[in-house]
Amino acid sequence: MRSLVIAVWGKNGSGRSTIASNLAVCLAGKGYLVALVGASKAYGSVQHYLGMEVPEEKSIKKALEAINEDDMVKSFVQHKRLKDLFVMSLSNTENCLRLKTVKEEEGKSLLINTKDKFNYYIIDCTESFGDTLTTLGCRYADRVVEVIRPSIQAAAFRAAHRELIDGLKLASKLIPVANNNKNLIDINELEQKLKLKFTGILPYSRSVERSEGTGEPVCLSGAVTRADREYIKEIRKIVVLLEAK
Repeated sequence: MRSLVIAVWGKNGSGRSTIASNLAVCLAGKGYLVALVGASKAYGSVQHYLGMEVPEEKSIKKALEAINEDDMVKSFVQHKRLKDLFVMSLSNTENCLRLKTVKEEEGKSLLINTKDKFNYYIIDCTESFGDTLTTLGCRYADRVVEVIRPSIQAAAFRAAHRELIDGLKLASKLIPVANNNKNLIDINELEQKLKLKFTGILPYSRSVERSEGTGEPVCLSGAVTRADREYIKEIRKIVVLLEAK
């Protein structure tokens, strides 16, 4: 099976998980088998964006401990409406103290043994490259969707990671995406400051903001406002770039 690994990375609060969820929904809606993996070691995150529940027996913690490939694959939870979308994450009831570290060999084994079961393997990374699953996800990714919410803090975060991005040789894989909020700073000014050209610019949408609490991504529930339509249009542009890889 043709399998592409997509890492979605950015500063905490950038809208990274929302975009990862909408990309997963959009790709699954086109008939691709899609995995969405939450890299967080603190709590089960991605399932809440999709209105799903991950039980403890299917936690990513169990998958990392599994010895054989079948048990790893069984840890994916299928979306109720989109049958081609599968989620792997910490469980809804996970205690943050239970998964303090992920050994590199465990993370690598999980990635290698499960990615080829899907057409698209999306990893919702954390902001930290000190996190094993984030580093492995970006290293093995065919494309890295970098999410930047235009702000002074985001610009400082990106500048602080420039050498690390170069060291990991991510530049050729990057799809930089500006995720606008209500307090927008000038995009052109930000691009010049970061020496970066955004591939996509997502507009601010109240529906998208609300969807983070309803478990219904806007690419699944559909557009209500003009901003929603523009947001979905930009997500689909990113999908086209991923399909072209």
